[in-house]
Amino acid sequence: MIKMSTRRFARVPVAARARAVLDGRFCDDVRDMSEKGMGLKTAHPLDIGTEVTFMIDLPGEDEPVEVSGRIKWVNERGMGLEFHDAEFRLVAFIDAQRKALERI
Repeated sequence: MIKMSTRRFARVPVAARARAVLDGRFCDDVRDMSEKGMGLKTAHPLDIGTEVTFMIDLPGEDEPVEVSGRIKWVNERGMGLEFHDAEFRLVAFIDAQRKALERI
């Protein structure tokens, strides 16, 4: 049986680091992201519903991008953050990644 995605916004693969602003105690690897959220590979998952802010080091950006949201899911591979609002630089980066994938 094929499992269909319920996502409204397609995720794109991303290689970036994200630092939680909770207390700066850990960094995670961003696996993928869309305009509405991101998947993180982590050994320190937060509880579902936790409100958190991450600073993301995007390739090609001099300054980290700040995103806030809540933890939407947790599994053995990591956790998912649903954004409250995505900063313009983040949306532009995702759009550029999506266009690059379409050219392949």
